Amino acid sequence: MRILLVEDNPGDIRLLQEYLKEGSAYRFQITQEGRLSTGLERLAEACFDAVLLDLSLPDSQGLDTLVRLHEAAKDVPIVVLTGIEDEALGVCLVQAGAQDYLVKGQVSGPLLRRSLRYAIERNRTEAALRESEERFRNLVEGARDVIFTLSKEGMITSLNPAFQRITQW
Repeated sequence: MRILLVEDNPGDIRLLQEYLKEGSAYRFQITQEGRLSTGLERLAEACFDAVLLDLSLPDSQGLDTLVRLHEAAKDVPIVVLTGIEDEALGVCLVQAGAQDYLVKGQVSGPLLRRSLRYAIERNRTEAALRESEERFRNLVEGARDVIFTLSKEGMITSLNPAFQRITQW
């Protein structure tokens, strides 16, 4: 698994590298960058399975760090690892696109490895679901017959383009 580690603290970098090496059935290849700007450059140059992101970097702080990275790499799962222990922030981060939120000092090797593996698998599952939905949407919109869905109350909730063509409504 190719992991981009965006972290500027040398002690944390060494600890995270050790956590990802020890006792894992998976092989993690870690590329480390100390600034968000260089992390973004690296993402543009190479493919990664996941990003492990610190929120406190020399060139970016807080939620904005995640937002900027997520905008640049929407298809790459991001696990935030930060020293800020704040449940409300964690919820905001997940709502903004992070797959997980881990607090430094509370992380172990098994927890970190599991979080990265699950983030990658969730991302793959979400991509497959988006692809399936797109195929279904194309099928329904391209159908020559009327296709519609009803709510439990019997109200029409969606129509395909053939409905208007056939009914002139």
